[in-house]
Amino acid sequence: MLPDVQLLKPEVEIGLSRVGAKNIRKLVQVKRESKRPIILISNFDVYVDLPSTRKGVNLSRNFEAVDEVLRALHRILSKI
Repeated sequence: MLPDVQLLKPEVEIGLSRVGAKNIRKLVQVKRESKRPIILISNFDVYVDLPSTRKGVNLSRNFEAVDEVLRALHRILSKI
């Protein structure tokens, strides 16, 4: 198995802030019983701080966090 390069110690230890992705666009459709669906186009900027002891970040975790927020929003809106 290949090593997780992001967890390796970097050659030059410099901490970074705001490592991530900008303008992530997600289409959200909230289906509601006996009502028209609510359709939203959401834009997200997702960032994390990268400590000097890590070589990289796992951006897929950021996208998972966005999906978690959207699922929570869906649960709230579907009750309206």
